[in-house]
Amino acid sequence: PFTSFQTSNQRSILTNIFEKEKNNEVNYTIVNRIDDFVTKAFNHQGENKFLIPSLIYTKNPFFGLNDLPKFLAPFNYSFLEEISFLKSYLHFYLSNNLPIDLRKDHWVVGGLQTYLMIKYIEAYYPKEKYLGRIGNLKLMKAYTLADINFNESFWMYYELMERSNLQQSDLLSKDQLIKFNEKIGSPYHVGIGLRYLEHYLGKEYLDKVLKDCFNQTDDKRFSLLEILDKHSSKNIDWFEQFYLKKRLPIDIKIKSLHKSKESIQVKLSKHSDNKVPFLVTQIKNNEILNQEWIENMGTASTVILENLNPDYLAINPEIRLPEINKNNNWRYVKNFLNTKPIQFNFLRDYESPKRNQIFYNPVVNYNLYDGLSLGSRFYDKGLLTQKFTFELMPQYSSVQNDLVGKVILSYTLNNLPKSNYVTQLNFFGSSYHYAENLRYQVINPNLNYYFRTNDFRSNKRHVLALYYYSVKRDKSPDPIGNPNYELVNLRYRYSNRGALKHFSLGSNFQYSKKFGKIDLTLDFRKLMSNGSQFSARLFAGKFLYHNQQQTNFFDFNLNRPRDYLFRYKYFGRSETDGFLSQQIVMGEGGFKSKLLPASANDYLITTNLTFGVWKWIEAYTDFGIIKNQDKNPHFLYGSGIRINILPDYLELFFPAHSSYGWEFDGRSYETKIRFILTLSPKQLSNLFSRRWF
Repeated sequence: PFTSFQTSNQRSILTNIFEKEKNNEVNYTIVNRIDDFVTKAFNHQGENKFLIPSLIYTKNPFFGLNDLPKFLAPFNYSFLEEISFLKSYLHFYLSNNLPIDLRKDHWVVGGLQTYLMIKYIEAYYPKEKYLGRIGNLKLMKAYTLADINFNESFWMYYELMERSNLQQSDLLSKDQLIKFNEKIGSPYHVGIGLRYLEHYLGKEYLDKVLKDCFNQTDDKRFSLLEILDKHSSKNIDWFEQFYLKKRLPIDIKIKSLHKSKESIQVKLSKHSDNKVPFLVTQIKNNEILNQEWIENMGTASTVILENLNPDYLAINPEIRLPEINKNNNWRYVKNFLNTKPIQFNFLRDYESPKRNQIFYNPVVNYNLYDGLSLGSRFYDKGLLTQKFTFELMPQYSSVQNDLVGKVILSYTLNNLPKSNYVTQLNFFGSSYHYAENLRYQVINPNLNYYFRTNDFRSNKRHVLALYYYSVKRDKSPDPIGNPNYELVNLRYRYSNRGALKHFSLGSNFQYSKKFGKIDLTLDFRKLMSNGSQFSARLFAGKFLYHNQQQTNFFDFNLNRPRDYLFRYKYFGRSETDGFLSQQIVMGEGGFKSKLLPASANDYLITTNLTFGVWKWIEAYTDFGIIKNQDKNPHFLYGSGIRINILPDYLELFFPAHSSYGWEFDGRSYETKIRFILTLSPKQLSNLFSRRWF
């Protein structure tokens, strides 16, 4: 049901964004205000008839507002409709009044749209918070996320990409951008930049630019960049040549400071050599005492300020640029070390540049030997990616009546111009129980190199990783079967994951005093035109040397890998019978039927095939050759039905026929059913981000 509105600018607008049963006078006020706001901003009437269907908004929604059902939305529904209409109106207005190539110059439309949305919210909803009414809850008062303004979302969502090293040049054509950058990243980045230019050069500057941009004659037209330069009283080459063109991030840092009674000497640094201007500000009791523009600075500089006895020195405290680290923009000056106060918060929060944040929350884990492990998680990782993170997780085992837990440290280095786009150094240590009254301890430092192509739309990824493992175990009745060990593990993985085709290749080399081995895994999936899926997996592993007299603990396994590297999420790590022993991970042999011989100390070659039958019901078959030293190889196979409810997260396998014959032999068939189950919140969250990244 479309509704027609006649505005004070004599423009006829037809739209179905507003609900029909709502008060039409309220809707008219909103439509007229938006129409008047945009028309005055550009001083341009343009078309007198606008058709703005909800389809425009559906294709280009305001990220974050449309992700919750109406009854859970933290904003008044009238506000949601107004922002939806504003975004759609701007898209229609700009697309129809700017004679530009929308594929090549998409950033002009997206940037102006974002800039006007920022200005509109500043004018009519200056007190609107990012969390809406949720921010008014008493439980949220201590959180930075509840205190930030609605407009902060434009900075937040762009920095989400920048800190993941996924940002792209705004000047690239639309067909070269990944979906997030096309719909969100680039429009937000340009709009934020225009708002920053206004802050730097004055409101009247952008007023002239917008009016000049829309009121040109057809015989000689200037681009937006030419008009920006034409009206600027200062050199703003940095805006095009660095801010829009390059994908280098901005990181302006207060490196150190020295106070005297009369002055404050401040050392500043930049991540890259650019001429982006910025403000150095003194703040006391949340009020700005003084601010000074720093222009034409290279990678480092020192400035001397009059000492006004501030609480903080800050860079761009009001209108800021997106940065990969804004915590180093603020420096507390009220103690000897100039260190910020520490704030403890329940659950993670949006980063506060005024405080050092440590988060905590209760954790509950389960495995058969520790039972419910209750404890707390202490960590410093906020909502956005950080260069360094730590995680401490002390827990109390309800079965063993003892402390267990783990520690994780991670340092991430973004290599912007290189195909090796991320290098990550991690340290992992854990201590739990692997059997009743028997504890294990794992120390695992590792180094990971991540590679990608220059085409960000490509799903091709390479990972090269080096791991060191040191595993110590309490002595068990079977010390040969459960040894202590140290080993070096070199891994390589290539993947190209798409919605229709998925291909990955992984290789693995392990070296220790007890053994050396190498393996290769190929994984292929294809979605057929009829909606069914075909998948094929190949595993081939070979021991280079093996002291079989010492242990068989490191053997290849047909249906349930030993997991001595602690890579898999087993609920019952040492179980050989019972429900938990029926858990399967697609590692090594990948067989669903439990056949003998199950382990190999020479080589193992298997294939696992699945064929779509109907919707999420599939038929599977496994083939394998297993070989032990000084013994003849065995050929084994198994087949059955796979209920593929959620690939890699929730799957059931019902064996039907194998090398042993029919599995329906009347002997406890329920014990032969296998399952895949993922309970990790982090892994499950990947299901909801695949369409954007």
